[in-house]
Amino acid sequence: MLTGWARRLRVFATLIVPMALVAGSVGGEDDHFPFGPFRMYAVTTKPTGKASSLRLEGVIGDAEPRAFRIAEVGMRRAELQSQLVFYGEVILPHLASAYRRLHPGKPAVEELRVIYLTYRLEGGATVGNPISRTALIWRRHD
Repeated sequence: MLTGWARRLRVFATLIVPMALVAGSVGGEDDHFPFGPFRMYAVTTKPTGKASSLRLEGVIGDAEPRAFRIAEVGMRRAELQSQLVFYGEVILPHLASAYRRLHPGKPAVEELRVIYLTYRLEGGATVGNPISRTALIWRRHD
């Protein structure tokens, strides 16, 4: 059996939570999750048109340039994409530092590049090779 206080709390929560969900769905952003939409999953790509993808490339030590798994710098793709919107190239030296901390036995990152690949889609399938555009470049300055 619920006390009067617990009953009032339950009624309040029953009224407020649905209102917060509606308000978040109408005007919310990712930061309001779970009361706002998680836009990463709220949009679709048309089966015919263009789709883009982010790629992180770089040079470690004196090796040849290579693609990084974004997890190698301690992030997920969606996190990196959202941070790039806010911080742009300012975040790149921090990614190099994160790589160094996560891989202490490996040489330092000498260069990082953020590359966007644009794919042409027809009927949901990729057609031809993607168009590559380098958006940001960072080089170590010692």
